[in-house]
Order: sequence, then structure tokens, then C-alpha cells
Amino acid sequence: MFILLKDIISAISDNQIASLAVFGHNPTAHIFAEELKGEEIDKFSTCAMIYVEFYTDSWKDCFNSKKTTIFFDYPKK
Repeated sequence: MFILLKDIISAISDNQIASLAVFGHNPTAHIFAEELKGEEIDKFSTCAMIYVEFYTDSWKDCFNSKKTTIFFDYPKK
């Protein structure tokens, strides 16, 4: 499921969407967040959120581009 999600995002037309919000369930959401953050996440609980900024103009290159985690947060810490 995770690979399919990456494929869908990478196929987005660059001139159609500038920002993207992805919602999902574990374990896919947890694996996806670890990929975006570039490190292991101990807990990706219900309602967890991660905001990542990609330094590219192309969705097809976003997973291989430089990126910064703006925030990672979850309730009941």
C-alpha cells in the first residue's frame, strides 16, 4: 500500500496541485511518515500529523528531493 501511495503522489501533474494533504491509517501512515521524516518514529498514534516541505517543483521528484519536517505531533504524549 505504501508503494502505491508514493506512486500516486509522484504521478500528480505539477501544474495542478501546489500543496497536498494525505490522510490514512496505520500501518501505512506510520511507514509513510517515517519515509518523509527520514528516521524511525516510535509512535504514530491516532490523529498524529506530520508536515513536510519538499524542495522541488515536481511531485515526481519529491521523495528524492531535499525535505524538511516542519512539525510532527500527536495527542496523548
